[in-house]
Amino acid sequence: MRWGRKNWSVAEQTSTYNMSIFLLSMFLIPKDETQADDKIFVRQLANNLLEVEHYDSKMNKKYKICIQRSALKSYITNIVKLYLYDSDPFDNIQFNFTGFPSFMTNKNNLQENPNIISTLRNVTSILIESESIHELGCGCGCG
Repeated sequence: MRWGRKNWSVAEQTSTYNMSIFLLSMFLIPKDETQADDKIFVRQLANNLLEVEHYDSKMNKKYKICIQRSALKSYITNIVKLYLYDSDPFDNIQFNFTGFPSFMTNKNNLQENPNIISTLRNVTSILIESESIHELGCGCGCG
C-alpha cells in the first residue's frame, strides 16, 4: 500500500502507531520532494470519540485533538476547503479510508470536480455509521 511517499504495510501502520486501526489517514504531499509529507491519522477511542493526530513536517511537531465521531465529516470537509483556499498548497492529498481503496487528488482536480468533496463526505458517513472496524483475523469473531 502506498501512503504518501513511503510504502507502508498494515503491520508497519499498526505497530508504528500504538497498535490501532485507523478509520482514516491522510498524507499531504508537498511539491518539493525533499520535504516530508504532513500526516493526519484518525483512530477510534471509547465513547464515540476519535483521536486526530497531525504530524506537521515543516514545524517538526505532532498535535493531537479529540473530536466526536459525528464531527469527522465536517473535519474532512474543512481540511479539503482549507487546501483549496491555500495560496501555497501541498501538491497532492492522499486519503486512506478503512475498507476503501486509497485515493489521491490535487487542487485542480478538486476544483474541476466538486463531486469529489461529496464523495469524501459519503465515505466518511459510512465510517461514522459503522458499528465497529476490526482487522481481519483479530479474533473477535467478525471475520
